[in-house]
Amino acid sequence: MRTGRTRNRSVAGLIGMILVLAVCGVSYSLPGYLTQFTAQYGTAGTALSTCLVCHAGYPARSPSISTLNPYANDFLNAGYDFVAIEGLDSDGDGYTNIAEIAARTFPGDPASFPAPAPPPPPAADTTPPTVTAFTIPATAAALTISITTFTATDNVGVTGYLLTETATAPLATAAGWSATAPASYTFASAGAKTLYAWAKDAAGNVSAGVSATATVTASSDTTRPVVTAFVVPTTSTSLTVAITTFTASDNVAVTGYLVTETATAPAATAAGWSATAPASYTFASAGAKTLYAWAKDAAGNVSASVSASVNVTATTPNSTYPGILSRNSATGETAVWYMNGTSITGSAYINTIPSPWQIEGVGDFNGDGKPDILWRQTQSGDVAVWYMNGTSITGSAYINTIPSPWQIEGVGDFNGDGKPDILWRQTQSGDVAVWYMNGVTVTSGVSLSGNSDPNWQIRGIMVTGTTIGSGTGSVAGSGSGTGSGSGTTGGGSRHVRD
Repeated sequence: MRTGRTRNRSVAGLIGMILVLAVCGVSYSLPGYLTQFTAQYGTAGTALSTCLVCHAGYPARSPSISTLNPYANDFLNAGYDFVAIEGLDSDGDGYTNIAEIAARTFPGDPASFPAPAPPPPPAADTTPPTVTAFTIPATAAALTISITTFTATDNVGVTGYLLTETATAPLATAAGWSATAPASYTFASAGAKTLYAWAKDAAGNVSAGVSATATVTASSDTTRPVVTAFVVPTTSTSLTVAITTFTASDNVAVTGYLVTETATAPAATAAGWSATAPASYTFASAGAKTLYAWAKDAAGNVSASVSASVNVTATTPNSTYPGILSRNSATGETAVWYMNGTSITGSAYINTIPSPWQIEGVGDFNGDGKPDILWRQTQSGDVAVWYMNGTSITGSAYINTIPSPWQIEGVGDFNGDGKPDILWRQTQSGDVAVWYMNGVTVTSGVSLSGNSDPNWQIRGIMVTGTTIGSGTGSVAGSGSGTGSGSGTTGGGSRHVRD
């Protein structure tokens, strides 16, 4: 009996040792494939230096060690050949196995994949504008001649107009370019004259010249007009002040009247001259003000000025509170509400731009401390900026063309350089990216890590202290499947998409 028990115990012990060796053999054989993977792709010391490359769970000897992920199953089916499955997308996340390995993301985990690429860089604009029409009168009795027609077109936008007396094309940086077509030109002397009209765009392309001729028979009139009376009220409670009296005389005839806030004499071709004396003048702000009245004649002679002072006590818009920029989607009219808290203290019309152009954001793109307006043409994808001085458009600039489904979500300083950057979102994939800007120049682009689910939509740009790079902007979003979200803005004007 003792011999039988001893024999039974020996057999049981032998069976137990075999099972232990079998289990340990399985457990310790698995890292051999990881060693092969690491040697094949040089992933030692990286995120892929782990058994999670092939297994859905770890560590070894846990119940999940036997659970293989899709990459491991493809490896098994390929006869344990890593190279044979490099072109497959085992986890179905849209990236091949070799692309994921190169990016050090897991080829068997659909939640691990390389970051999407940012929008493409801007394409260079090399197409010059075209002067479509340019006409002047055939004869003129004064050195200053009116421009009857001066129009131009461009594939992106015309940003400058210039008149010269030479057929040599001017540089885009030459003096004399104006944002709008000039209404007149003044010759230095009489005679048969030829004018050349030019147009340029934001990329510095200059059009071919279009010429027109005129015979100038200016008189020898050198006598300046005289402002005989100019009176305004001494006080006003409105920024718009009535002009009580403004009269002038000339040896031939007065042809223009002008009121300015500077004692510097205006040119006869300056903007603002009117054929009749103005009945009022509007100041930009309250305070002690001085107006200067001027008159001119057909020969281009400008009078000496006569001044008058007024103390304006009108309430001006409070810059502590933001203004509301609004646009009429039916007519394209753009306007501003001046706010004092939640009270509307005034309003101002800016301009009318028809669809498919739409306002995408507000930011100081030229560094003058004043907010400018970012526009996008929704059909072509063109992006441009209006440079603003209050509600006056001082210029414009083309930035780039990015077609749908990319759309602009807002403007904010994401890299902390004090300059507005542009936030983009791909509406189909949900990818989010930022253009770092230097004025209207795209210096670089970066994709934002995070959820690319298209059901999440951007609702605003918040200043929270959270940074991307060294910036100060962060993005607020909401899930479209659960209702509409709300956006919070701060640190200046920020666009919040509907």
